[in-house]
Amino acid sequence: LGSTYYFSQLTMLNFGLVNHAHEYGDGRGPSCHMDAHVYHEGIGKKGANAVASLFMKTLRERGIIKEGRTGGHLVVSFDNCGGQNKNNTMIMILMYLYEMRYFKKLTFLFLIAGHTKNACDRLFNSLKADYRTQNLFTVEDLERALAKSDYVTVKPATVEDFFDYDKFLRMFYRKLPQQINQNHVFSCGSMEDAQGCKLGSDFKISLLRSFREADKAAAVIPQKCRKRNWWTALPERNHANEAEASLKRVDDLKEMCGDRDQLTVVKPPGLNPYKVVEMWSNFRPLVPLDKKDDVLYREPTAEEWAVVKKEKRMNKEKKVEVKKMKRETMETEDEVVGDDSRKAKKPRTTDSSVPNAV
Repeated sequence: LGSTYYFSQLTMLNFGLVNHAHEYGDGRGPSCHMDAHVYHEGIGKKGANAVASLFMKTLRERGIIKEGRTGGHLVVSFDNCGGQNKNNTMIMILMYLYEMRYFKKLTFLFLIAGHTKNACDRLFNSLKADYRTQNLFTVEDLERALAKSDYVTVKPATVEDFFDYDKFLRMFYRKLPQQINQNHVFSCGSMEDAQGCKLGSDFKISLLRSFREADKAAAVIPQKCRKRNWWTALPERNHANEAEASLKRVDDLKEMCGDRDQLTVVKPPGLNPYKVVEMWSNFRPLVPLDKKDDVLYREPTAEEWAVVKKEKRMNKEKKVEVKKMKRETMETEDEVVGDDSRKAKKPRTTDSSVPNAV
């Protein structure tokens, strides 16, 4: 709609995860398939916790990780985005998946800036095939428009999907200061480890810039993963010493991961009061009658109206003050120019060596 071009529109977020070995069950064999987790700005934010939460949700729902089963080698490729993918939180997810013995070996690859298109990029284009040609008025409209491709499953994300993995995992694992940005390959374990991580022992993570021979030779020394004195932060577990705590560490992790007092749900940001008012006053009059009752177009509360009116009044007062300051500055400059114009001009000196023009 052309009339909505200058309105403040609702931001929709989409996290895509592609499985290159998806079985469609129709004889085509393993192929690419993307789970697209869609949500709006009031449900959740971007960032490491959002990526970690939806990544773990996909692994569980797709049966890629299962309790009591140790898989082979899991390789995950990410875009090289520090705020969302390439950060300590996601590296601690790698450590966690290995220590929980879900896999014998894990490798996280972060593509360098300027990389060629990958499967996620290609399947994101499949999402755009229909929605760009339609007027969409609700989140449900968008989800139906995105779910046209057989190679994509659209999964609406809810508030209960987002957990504070960063805070939780920092109790157990070390950070890798000044070692994440310059490296692109992070791995734990070996395919020779029959059961994955050895129960009760510390383990290490390997870091590489790339798989080139020169970078392999200059690889960073593998780093220990467990946080120093981690067990002292768990007094409710009543462990007598570190040795006892280490033997029960995996069980503690499993139990605490399911305890919402430990792995807490991230508080949803909610819609900005300005956005709620604009959805009601600007967008609602333009949507079809059968869409007007959607939750996106609800009437703002008295508190939301008050916040918006107060901010508008403050912005107006600020503009008036800025105009006043500009006017005073211009008047002061005019006075200075007037004083300069009244100053006596110095007589122009001439060089006697230069003859007068005829």
